[in-house]
Amino acid sequence: GALFYPKGIKDVSGFPNITLELLRRGYSDKEVRKILGENALRVFSEVESVAEMMALRDLTKRMPHRP
Repeated sequence: GALFYPKGIKDVSGFPNITLELLRRGYSDKEVRKILGENALRVFSEVESVAEMMALRDLTKRMPHRP
């Protein structure tokens, strides 16, 4: 689970409400797909970057120190 959710969303089961609200506000199906899809891709990219940084940091910690 997550620590924080958008206002009015109690858990992930409420995420479809985000889509419904975007449609209610006049966004087209294509725009909603773009908003949701691009956001997911952005998050996945950020997670991958952080994971790579953490792995590199762990690797350098295990390397023998040379004076």
